[in-house]
Amino acid sequence: MYQNPRVSQNLVNEETNRKDYYKIYEKIAQDQEKFFRNRFETVLKGIPTGKVLDVGCGTGGFLKVAKDLGWDVYGVEVSSLAAHASIDKLGIGITEGTVEEANYPNEYFDLVNMSHVLEHMPNPLKTLKEIKRITKPPGYLLIEVPNEKNFKIRNFLLNLFLHSGTGEKFAPRNYHLYLFTKDTLASLIDKSGFKLLLIEEEGFGVKGREDWILKSLNPFIRTLAFFVKRLQLDVHIRLGHYLIALAKNNK
Repeated sequence: MYQNPRVSQNLVNEETNRKDYYKIYEKIAQDQEKFFRNRFETVLKGIPTGKVLDVGCGTGGFLKVAKDLGWDVYGVEVSSLAAHASIDKLGIGITEGTVEEANYPNEYFDLVNMSHVLEHMPNPLKTLKEIKRITKPPGYLLIEVPNEKNFKIRNFLLNLFLHSGTGEKFAPRNYHLYLFTKDTLASLIDKSGFKLLLIEEEGFGVKGREDWILKSLNPFIRTLAFFVKRLQLDVHIRLGHYLIALAKNNK
């Protein structure tokens, strides 16, 4: 879904280059590592190591885990601040700019990750087609985006049980150029030429994510939240905050 009115690309670039924009990732680095390691142990389980590209690699959390697991890691990031943080953390070259500007060789990567990036793209279909070009058959694409379905209800509950304004922290739609549901994300992936293998809603009760979410809770709500995350109630009542999709380049 096209966000209208939409924020200008210049404003998005200014936001992602603010010095305090990535401070939260410094605070939750250990939890992030658990989260991304869980991705490799579950959704990406059984995929052989090779070259992996993280599009919008931020401060390098995903790439650090991938490197530890034996992957040959590459990152591309539009934020100069985040790109330099990734270089400092990993000791590898990060390409500053968009994936289109990076101009990687044809069929170069075995896995491409996009975590909370696609919703910021001015032309998501063009971006996915570029990623298909640089993905080696039978390579994989992993996408995570905010779930637009039932957003207002979910946002209200987050602000009720967490600190006021937390809902917007978890889905700051003002900076999202596109909004996705399961159907619209699946359709976009299909149009790009990838074969969709998996698409599902995901809640807060995922290893790693659960830890830093609980830290934001009012202490009186933590006990309730413990059972919510254990039972994945947010997903079962169709309030999963995230969408995750895995696709394959069968060419």
